[in-house]
Amino acid sequence: MYKPPDNKKTWGQIVQTLPARTRRNTTTSGIGLKKLRKPKQEALLVRMEGKSYGDILRTMRQTVDPANIGVNVRDIKKTRNGELLLTVEEGSKKVEELKREIEEKNPQMTTSVLISKKVLHIRDLDEVTTEDEIRKAICEVTSAKPESFEIKALRPANRNKQNVTVIISEGDAYQLLTAGKIKIGWPNCRVIEREREKKCYRCWGHGHVKAQCKGPDRERNCMKCGKEGHKAAEC
Repeated sequence: MYKPPDNKKTWGQIVQTLPARTRRNTTTSGIGLKKLRKPKQEALLVRMEGKSYGDILRTMRQTVDPANIGVNVRDIKKTRNGELLLTVEEGSKKVEELKREIEEKNPQMTTSVLISKKVLHIRDLDEVTTEDEIRKAICEVTSAKPESFEIKALRPANRNKQNVTVIISEGDAYQLLTAGKIKIGWPNCRVIEREREKKCYRCWGHGHVKAQCKGPDRERNCMKCGKEGHKAAEC
């Protein structure tokens, strides 16, 4: 009796047949796993009432030396409102030191730290885990302070588990995502970044942006009825 050849291949064999570009980030647990990006530099906004950008910069250079406190200023920019924007390479801890130094030497200046944040989902918490336990665990494995991040929507999940959403600085998010898991209570809980889905405002499609769009141009169409000649507010 004829027996067909066995064409079954292992996952490893299949991966080897893929082009090198496809195979590069491929593992047995997934294809094209996202590469984590290191956190962006933190920024410090400096204002001084009634003074121009040049005045602020000149005064700061005369009174503050970032090198004395171990701070590396990567860039200095003028904002649209004439304020001064400093970019600090080392991250949030260093930017706080620079903020304190500027305010001590120049009480007439007001400063505010601009911190980029990420939204993370932490999964597989047991059903009795509290927000205090989550906050404590995050502070133990990152440089975050209890008041520096938000805990949102601690909610029930399947199999008597809980999930939680955390809004935290990029630097601390990078630490959590690099580890992949965090121990909260007894279990090791998965840490996942929430990704915003790309949306094209040219064709109204998803998965790409306007610059990459090859679909129909619907920019003049009404978002409500899809017809041309008027806007959704007038529809």
